[in-house]
Formats: sequence, structure tokens, C-alpha cells
Amino acid sequence: MTGFRAPFLNYSADTFTILGNQKFEYDSSTTATPADAHWPYTLDYGLANDCWDGICEQPISIPGLWEIPMAAIMDGPSTMAIPHNMDPQLDGTPEQKDRQPFGIYLHPVHVGNSTSLYTTFLNEIAALPNVWFVTNQQLLAWMKNPVPATQLADQPYMKCERPVVGKEICNGIEDSTVGVSVSVSASVSVNGDAIDARVLETCNFVAGAWSTCYGCPKSAPSAADPVPPRILAPGTAGARTPVPTTCAMEWWDPIAAQCLCTSSNCTFNDIAQTPKTTSGTGSGSGTNKGSDAVFLAPSLSAGLGVLAAVVAAGAAQWL
Repeated sequence: MTGFRAPFLNYSADTFTILGNQKFEYDSSTTATPADAHWPYTLDYGLANDCWDGICEQPISIPGLWEIPMAAIMDGPSTMAIPHNMDPQLDGTPEQKDRQPFGIYLHPVHVGNSTSLYTTFLNEIAALPNVWFVTNQQLLAWMKNPVPATQLADQPYMKCERPVVGKEICNGIEDSTVGVSVSVSASVSVNGDAIDARVLETCNFVAGAWSTCYGCPKSAPSAADPVPPRILAPGTAGARTPVPTTCAMEWWDPIAAQCLCTSSNCTFNDIAQTPKTTSGTGSGSGTNKGSDAVFLAPSLSAGLGVLAAVVAAGAAQWL
């Protein structure tokens, strides 16, 4: 885990201190209005946005901790038009003006039956020259060592490698669309051929239900007991096995307790796509040749929980 967002956006100066002590790379809890929608910045010299409650006047200095502000979009009296109510407010602003990041951060409840609207909105963005769909980590990697748009697609951090597992295992990745071969209990949720289909275990508690790959705990986690023992202890029949230090999470099958990659030659597919350019063509190997604008935005292909940002940046004029 490298980034953090405060629950309900309820944070304080102590939040940043704790994140710095725990060696987090970035926070993304602050809201940015058009007046203070800055580029991501480090907290070496304090907070620069979301200052309405006086927090910016507090002596915050967390060297090296990045803040990725969330651009605020006001929706008006009706939410039926989301996400297209963003169109008149954006109106090319990130692309044509300060080119600062614009994040699209979603909860499932925001989507509902409006998936087609989000798809249309993102397709319209993707039709613009040099549109990049990235994670917050990719955004910061570029900011730490910015390169022109002509070189961006060739950077190692811009790869989107998906392991070729061959079957659906509980790893948070869409491994297969051909069904699941493992036998699971009635407590495991069934959700067609979605990510981790039929291999997630649903845990029901008074406060609500949630799913896990690694076995439900006997009680709901709390501040007093953040990691309660599992209902099925490791080693017992039917218990799920946590990821060992000898295997990467994307290759670990917690139900079979098996690592599907035991060498450095495991197979990956790079599913990253080179964006549209205004001049020239891609090299075919990921090189992007073209305009002086770069957009970075989130991809929904891996689910709606992906933290990401949209950034428009000059290809050769940002320094």
C-alpha cells in the first residue's frame, strides 16, 4: 500500500504526520476547487489547498510525502446527468489551461445503472490527442522524472502487465473468462465471470458485509483487534492460505495454497495502449510521437475502485 485517502475525507495535521512516519508515498484526501487545483506537490512546506478550516496555517512539514488533490466537480440539483454534468465545467480546462491533474475517483454507489454514461464520457476523453489512463503511482513516477510525450509510453512504469495465470484465482485480477475450476463453499459469492468470480468469500457482520480472498475472521476487525483470528485456522481443511513471502500476490492461489509462478520467466501480457496522437504515429512498440499535450486518466477495465488521475501536461514545455 503506497497511498491513502482519509475515510469521509476527515483528516487532520496528525494524519499527514502518521502517513509520513509509515513511509506512505502519497495522500489524496484534500479537495481542490478551481482556485487551488494545484499539481501534486510534496508536503515539505505544508499544505497548499483545502484551506477553508485553517489547516494550511498549521506547521505541517512532511518531507517527501506527496499530496494529490482531488478536483471538485459540483453537480447541481440533479445527479441524473452524471458524469456528463462534468462536461461544461471541464470544457477543456485541464487540457488547455494549467494542465494540472484531474482525477476521476468513484465508488460503486456512484455508478449504479450509469455505466454507459461513464463509458461515453471516458471515450470522449480518449478521443482527444494524447490521452493517458494511469494510476496515481504512474502519475507520480512521471512527475519525479518527467519526460516528453514522445517518450512517455516507453517508460517502464507505463506498462500494464497482467499475469497469464490460466485460471481464475482470488488475486484481484481478471485472470480468466472461461469459468472457475475450483470447488468452493456456499459462503463464497457467485458473480458470473467478474474479477475473482466465485472465489471470493463473503463475510457477514452486523455493520455490513464485505468480501475477502483469505478467509473470514471470527469477528469484525476493530481498532482494538484489527486482525482477529480467522474462522478456519490456517492448516485446517477448507482454510485459505495467505500470500507467503516466496510468492507474488498476483500468482498466489489462496484456495489451493499454490504459487503459479516459481521462476523469473513467468508470462505477462502488456495490455497498455498507446494514446491517439495529433501528428505522427506510434512505433508499434509503445512509442508515442506527436503533440504537446498529455492526458492521464483512470482506466475502468480493472474495476471502478482504481485510484487514478487525469493530467494534461506539455510534452516539451513543462520545465
